[in-house]
Amino acid sequence: QNVLIESVKNEINKMDPLDKEILIQYFFLQCSQPEIAQNIGISQQNVSVRLRKSIDKLKRKFGVKKI
Repeated sequence: QNVLIESVKNEINKMDPLDKEILIQYFFLQCSQPEIAQNIGISQQNVSVRLRKSIDKLKRKFGVKKI
C-alpha cells in the first residue's frame, strides 16, 4: 500500500502545477470547486474540467475503472 501511495504522489508531482494545486485543495484540504476557483483565480468550470482530467489521468495510469 505504501508503494501505491508513493506512486500516486510521484504522478501528482509530475502534473502541471495548477492541476496539482487543484487536486491538493480538493482532496486534502477538502475545498469545494467554487472555493478552489476563488483561491486560484480561475472559473469554477475550469476547476471542474481540470479536476476531471487529472483524475482520469491518474485512473488510466493505475488501471482504475471506478472510484
